[in-house]
Amino acid sequence: MENLPLYGNVRELSNIIERTVILCEKPVIDETLLRETIDSSPLTVAPISAASSGKLKDLQKEVILSTLEQCSGNKAADAKVLGIGPSTLWRKMKKYELT
Repeated sequence: MENLPLYGNVRELSNIIERTVILCEKPVIDETLLRETIDSSPLTVAPISAASSGKLKDLQKEVILSTLEQCSGNKAADAKVLGIGPSTLWRKMKKYELT
């Protein structure tokens, strides 16, 4: 695992392992499945664009939109990826007029 391309934090690693366990149909998780899970992970947030104003609200809005796209619009998955509760995501989406 030390040589795998993990670029996030402990929460990201935990989510990747959880997803791999769910997807694994064999009693042992092999490197191939782990790599596939990492490569398809919606946790890799797209880089913030250079055009961002730098304001926190604009950055939050951009991250929410990016993760929503990566999660195919699944708000529960988006909230989990962001490490916030679904109600917090809903409030932020309402605040930033993303609903």
